[in-house]
Amino acid sequence: MDKSAHLDIFVTIFVYIIGIVAAFGYTIFIVCGGFGLSATPVALIMSFVRRPTRLRANEFLDAKAIITKRSERLLEVGKKLMDAQESGASRSEDRKTYKEFQQATYTLENDWKTVHMSFFDGGGSIILHSLKLIVGIVCGLLSLLWILHIFLYMVVPPPYGPLNPFLNKVFTLLDRLSGDFPMFGALFYLVMTFYLLICVLSGTALLANAVPFISVHPLVYRDTMMSSILFNVGLFLFASVSVNQFAVEAFAGYARSTALNSMFGSLIRHLRGIYWIFFLATYLFLAFAFIGIPITAIFWKRRRNDFDKLLESGRLDFDNMTHE
Repeated sequence: MDKSAHLDIFVTIFVYIIGIVAAFGYTIFIVCGGFGLSATPVALIMSFVRRPTRLRANEFLDAKAIITKRSERLLEVGKKLMDAQESGASRSEDRKTYKEFQQATYTLENDWKTVHMSFFDGGGSIILHSLKLIVGIVCGLLSLLWILHIFLYMVVPPPYGPLNPFLNKVFTLLDRLSGDFPMFGALFYLVMTFYLLICVLSGTALLANAVPFISVHPLVYRDTMMSSILFNVGLFLFASVSVNQFAVEAFAGYARSTALNSMFGSLIRHLRGIYWIFFLATYLFLAFAFIGIPITAIFWKRRRNDFDKLLESGRLDFDNMTHE
């Protein structure tokens, strides 16, 4: 028998559409989810480390003066950008300047909230900051579990792998501990899968703040614009199909003989024209997860957007912008 023989199977248009959406969503999931796997725990832990502290009156006045100066310079840039847009003379450099202006505005707003909290609220609730630390440590453990599982179960393909079932075995053991109603394994499966979606949103926020040409769409409690909500909802929906596909492959030993495994693992993974995306996804996701570590460290090192340096370097040189 020829070992290289293959079997062609026709699938419904519904299955192929899901495959196309999954392939498109993988570009979002690989980049944003990979970065988010590193950024999510670091962001939460650093939020605790750099939590606001109580300011004295003179310190508050000094900080307020600095923020006022930054806001005035931002207003000047904003007026120049508006003039360039109204005159129709906007260039690609101006559009890049607008993205940096948007990031600087978002950073300035966050800085003022921090200063306000530090003076009027004494730095905020220590319980909330401690909760961020605890959640950050838990997210760090989840990220570590994902990286270990990908190495042990997904990196080495059949017939030479997997090296170890790892989390698949953990899910099975948790189901056995649940007794007649196998619930614990399914709940842990849910946590691991939903965490990947959280990583996608967290990674997107990191890239928006670190890369000048990506728009900022933050999700802030009681302070989120409708455009940001729609952007993140769309991102969430596109990534959810890819996360399902990735989870089915990662936990194939646990979710075997299920409808999802039959559709994603058997049909969609081998669709002609897009199967190579699913083949490379594991390695690219792992690569971006490791790349995200130094990027996250650099981002937190220079998180405060030094607006004066941007002006001095010419990146926000509004005097040379195109306008009438």
